[in-house]
Amino acid sequence: MLERLVLAVVIVACASCGGKKSSGDADTDGDGTLPEVLQWDEELLPYRVMVTLNPHPDRDRTDVPVLAPLEHPGAFIRRNVRVHEIVGADATPVDGAAWSQPDGTYLEAGFTAAGNTPAEAIRTFFVYYDVSDAPEPWSWSDEGWAGFEMLDRDGNATDDGFRLSGGGYDLEREISESDGTIRAGRRAGGDTSLERGGRSWAEGFSTQYQLETHTETYGTARAEDEPPDGIVSHGDGASAAAGASWSARTVPVEHDLQLSYRVFEAWPFVQVVLSAGPDTFSFSSEAWNGRTIYLTDAYDRMHSDNRGDEPIDPTWDTEMRWHVLYDQASDRGLGWFVNHEGVIRGGEDGGFYIHDSYGNSAGGGTVFRNLIMVSDSKDEIADLFDAMKPGVTV
Repeated sequence: MLERLVLAVVIVACASCGGKKSSGDADTDGDGTLPEVLQWDEELLPYRVMVTLNPHPDRDRTDVPVLAPLEHPGAFIRRNVRVHEIVGADATPVDGAAWSQPDGTYLEAGFTAAGNTPAEAIRTFFVYYDVSDAPEPWSWSDEGWAGFEMLDRDGNATDDGFRLSGGGYDLEREISESDGTIRAGRRAGGDTSLERGGRSWAEGFSTQYQLETHTETYGTARAEDEPPDGIVSHGDGASAAAGASWSARTVPVEHDLQLSYRVFEAWPFVQVVLSAGPDTFSFSSEAWNGRTIYLTDAYDRMHSDNRGDEPIDPTWDTEMRWHVLYDQASDRGLGWFVNHEGVIRGGEDGGFYIHDSYGNSAGGGTVFRNLIMVSDSKDEIADLFDAMKPGVTV
């Protein structure tokens, strides 16, 4: 729900519209009143959008990661965004960045709401940006904190995997040499893994999805069942990503698909984004399709935002936003966060897993985002995901 709401209420101001460099009526906040700050603080960026960190009803928060999906109809937003926090009549620059899928779609701006945010308080930011009529290609700027490489483990001059590293994580996915597909499912041989802190936390991924139109729902498909057209990388001072692209897939209907994994210099999680096109499709609201991560270790408890702490059980609950499987003796855990209410299920089936049956609440959109975080303290995961749960209004 949050994902569709965020994309539906984007309000954009233009520096040059109407011959003035002020935001005018387009910069109204959530109650329709004008903020005190109307000056334009980025002369080279002609558009801005207001991003509000929604209040948490119960607790103070510190250094909250802000992920704000942006869109500009008919154009591609460039990645050179600038962010300012608005407090009264003052605008203070904030370190920010932006990233997209490999084809330039579904751009997000990201920054940290630094310091303390009291319970029930909101914080307001302007994100300034520019647009173009063509997407910016992914590129790699070596900032020294992250890395990407295609792998040839057996030395036969054929790619058999890729590795993305940064932010304390190493993520590897195996590629089949025989047909070029990305191998799905549990891969206990070690060629597919998610590592952090010298420990392997996961040993497999699977990316299932289902498309629909207003009149037809198609059968489920899995991204990994067809070889991608290419695997590309993007890296800068804020984030680094590996992405796979498929154009004109024909099963079960012709469509394009993008899958990306992203690590962050400042934040302790991995973002996974799956998107489809063209926009005549949406991901189906049918219940039985989702993404899965296969865990390496054994776990005996789970903790979630709306159910609390309980024994592991693949409970069907449509109001969940985050879910952590953890080991009670060691306290280590792996958590999964989604941007919308959905069904996140953890269980055991030849090994432990977490997946989200995201189709249950996903009708109407063509992008899914989720975060994966691992830690030796499950409370660290729960605390951060709880802080992020209220989300933003754009």
